[in-house]
Amino acid sequence: MKPRARKCPVPPGTKVFATLPLHHYRDAFTLTLAPGDRRSLEELLAARGTGLPERCLARLRDALVAPFGLKPIGKPGMAPFERLELGPDEAIYAVDDKHVDVRVAYLTRAADAQRELTATTLVRVNHPLGWIYLGAILPFHFLIVRRQLERMAARP
Repeated sequence: MKPRARKCPVPPGTKVFATLPLHHYRDAFTLTLAPGDRRSLEELLAARGTGLPERCLARLRDALVAPFGLKPIGKPGMAPFERLELGPDEAIYAVDDKHVDVRVAYLTRAADAQRELTATTLVRVNHPLGWIYLGAILPFHFLIVRRQLERMAARP
């Protein structure tokens, strides 16, 4: 059975809060990795990839926000996110823009006899239009994060 990502509380102990202490929105999604899956976080991140729906949404988003001078997502994957940290159990990515600052953390941790993979997102709104942007992208954010975690958890 394929692992399914589900909404969860933000995991305690994540380092992502130190990178964006003041934020207006946060969420987290998690899934349980298959028994015996011992891939490192870096190996899981390499499997992140981007599906066709995400590529189409990225192109549409770039076209819609270009007149406002926002950073394009560009190529699939985590662009334009910069990796702030890569540790054995947590990786943190960031992008700061005119309207919002975003942090995404991927965390692996033991859960009973298995391991969980969790993605946490923090957003700080920098401009009143950032609230409109955030409201518009959240439904797509939920879809993209879930699909990304499920791709990462799929066996190579």
